[in-house]
Amino acid sequence: MLALGLIWGLGGGLISKAGAAEVLTPVAEPIAFERAGWLYYSVPAEKQPRKLVKGHLPALSPDDKKLVYVPLEEDGTVGYGLMQLDLGTGQSTTLVPPGKVREGDPAWSPQGDLLAFIDDMKAIMLIKADGAGKRKIFSVVPGAPLVFSPAWAPDGQSLFFHDLFNLFQIDRNGRVLAKTPLTIFTGREEAVTSTDRFVPNPREPQLFTFTMSVEGTPKFTQTFNELNTALFLYDTRTQKRFRLTPPDMLALSPCWSRDGNLIYFCGYREPNYREKYPFRIYRINRDGTGLTMLAMGENPNVSLAGHGQPLQKESPGQAESPPPAAQGSEALPPPPPMPD
Repeated sequence: MLALGLIWGLGGGLISKAGAAEVLTPVAEPIAFERAGWLYYSVPAEKQPRKLVKGHLPALSPDDKKLVYVPLEEDGTVGYGLMQLDLGTGQSTTLVPPGKVREGDPAWSPQGDLLAFIDDMKAIMLIKADGAGKRKIFSVVPGAPLVFSPAWAPDGQSLFFHDLFNLFQIDRNGRVLAKTPLTIFTGREEAVTSTDRFVPNPREPQLFTFTMSVEGTPKFTQTFNELNTALFLYDTRTQKRFRLTPPDMLALSPCWSRDGNLIYFCGYREPNYREKYPFRIYRINRDGTGLTMLAMGENPNVSLAGHGQPLQKESPGQAESPPPAAQGSEALPPPPPMPD
């Protein structure tokens, strides 16, 4: 499907070079996104987004002063390592030096002290904001599923990711706090792909937004000959799932607004199916109302500013207590230490 080739570039795919400028709907908070291989940044005081640098998968720091991203090669393919852009000076520096494998899905902790990212889709990594202390906190065993889409819990003490079958929650040291079958969220098997994300609400961590595969409309199926992807909410307190996006809409890459009342995502609708560059950035209220197109683009990102608890040193032998898990999940013992 057109969407998957453009959104997920960790495997080295070409980032689309299409895309025309379009007036941005005024935003209520700073937001970063990408379009046609370039990164953009928009703030409420400016009518048009700023065009920044070439890159992929932008991640805004909680103070909105830095932007971490995956670099692109000269030919437009996804590069190696991670870069950090100072939004005040416009200068980019290397945060993670390029190596033999690709990094992806950077995600700032709410405190802004750590950045999580995926290493070759086989490990969850953490690195300090100044580029020091890179360490592996979770790694798949040989033959096990790959890992995708890290998302921090609102307090910044743990993060979530999935492996197409389960949603994991791990603490900052890689201890598995919970492992929940994705069928709890989706209601059926084989509904999740590598492009799907599961993101907790910054104010109500029991509420998740996520995407999954669904049957498309006749026009979507005729155009793409495969399943569509829709945006959902799932409340772990009530075990209720709610579809947010209309039947003709493709929806990918969701993230919450800072107050937890809006969801930003990218996608397109039936009139855009055959466009050379169909992707738009949208926002929608958490109750499914107020669907609004903001700009042409993909992979929106809003920082977790104003969230996170001050870090406290643990006493010897004392570990963080896992939060209440969804029905059907299991708490697991800590894993062995991971090598760098």
